[in-house]
Order: sequence, then C-alpha cells, then structure tokens
Amino acid sequence: MAVSDASTRLAELSAHDAGIVVRVVDEEEEGALPYLESIGLIPGADFTVEGHVPFDGAVILTLRESEFTVSKRAASLVVVQKRRLVKGDARRI
Repeated sequence: MAVSDASTRLAELSAHDAGIVVRVVDEEEEGALPYLESIGLIPGADFTVEGHVPFDGAVILTLRESEFTVSKRAASLVVVQKRRLVKGDARRI
C-alpha cells in the first residue's frame, strides 16, 4: 500500500479507510499517550478503521490483528496518513 502525502486525524477517517500513524499530539490531553501506546497506536503502526460507534463517534479499528475501540477524543489526537491500494497488494483497506 502506498501512503498519501496529506495527513489527517484518526477521528476523521471513514469505515474501511486504512492508514499509518504519523504522530500523537498528547500535549492537548494528559494521559492520552500512555493509553494509545498500550494498545499499540504509535508512530509507524498500520491500522484499518472498521467503523464508528453511532452515539459518540468512537473509532473501531483493527490494529495488530486485534480490534480496538478508541474514543473520538483520543482519536482526534492521532495524526495519520491514509493508505491507498497499490496494484498487486491483496490487503484490505
């Protein structure tokens, strides 16, 4: 998969979008970085968004072959780059 040049926040991605974590902006929210590190949502991590929780917009994602739910607030601290499918890449996005 190729990575696009534009970065965005994890909270802004849609279901079935895939991406890579660029950085975590934890100055805005004390305690966010340890939590995100504990589930492996760190720079360089590949993930796929499975969907959003309808009520509060929490992000459901697959990361390291496990599914996690990240609050919209925490997901807004994660800067990501979307990946796009490249010919011959069989991974789901």
